[in-house]
Amino acid sequence: MVKLAFLLFTFSSFIPNRNSNVYKCSANLGQLKFDTLQYAVIKYKGGRYPNFDSAVPSDLSSIEIDTVFSLLKRAIVVHNRTIHNKFYVVRDLEEYKFQFVPIVNVKGEKIVWINAFCGTFGANNWKKDIVLVMDGGNCYFQAKINLTTKSVFEIGTNGLG
Repeated sequence: MVKLAFLLFTFSSFIPNRNSNVYKCSANLGQLKFDTLQYAVIKYKGGRYPNFDSAVPSDLSSIEIDTVFSLLKRAIVVHNRTIHNKFYVVRDLEEYKFQFVPIVNVKGEKIVWINAFCGTFGANNWKKDIVLVMDGGNCYFQAKINLTTKSVFEIGTNGLG
């Protein structure tokens, strides 16, 4: 019964905006804990990856990191329900490592670009350098989270090549 209540809460926590694929989260985030071996916060340096217009680098507090994981987990549930090809379904988040690149945009909103991957495949500096991979399917996905509005957008897995 508790699992059913959690699932109902999870499914009802996000309201997809069908015009822009933005998922708004309810106020009650819950807390998820991820080991620091699973993620790195990388300072935005400009350039192509990630690409932001007029962005200023920012930092993430431990509370904001918890919020990022909570928002992401809920958005992935909604995202996966809309995917018809199993190769593009995002896996359990515990299978990934994460790179977070936080910025503040021109509106003063804190945005976090997320780069997730299921293996480093020789990228030993993944805590310092962005891991870029062509294809790879659901072993790799990216998303953006607006921490100011508590919304998740631009969720997508890599192609299959």
